[in-house]
Amino acid sequence: MKIIGIVDNDHLIIEASKDELANVCGCYSKHDSDLPPLKVGTIVSVHTSYDVVRRMSMAQSELESASKTLHSVANLIHTADPLIKRMVHQDIPEEEVI
Repeated sequence: MKIIGIVDNDHLIIEASKDELANVCGCYSKHDSDLPPLKVGTIVSVHTSYDVVRRMSMAQSELESASKTLHSVANLIHTADPLIKRMVHQDIPEEEVI
């Protein structure tokens, strides 16, 4: 993508290949069937594509955090399991187990 002109402080004129615009639209290439027709006057909503990528990135961070939490809980259960089994199967009062 290349800036080839400036309209005003907030608007630019750019040159981009069809594959680059396809990527901006969330498609793999210009041959993707989901890509809208690219012709003069076509409006490409960069904000929508960016928002999808941003949400995916945030979800990835949340999933990584959840994974760490679940791992910690699994470790806690793994540690507590023998103690719980002893209490249940041997009818040992809790004060004696601790």
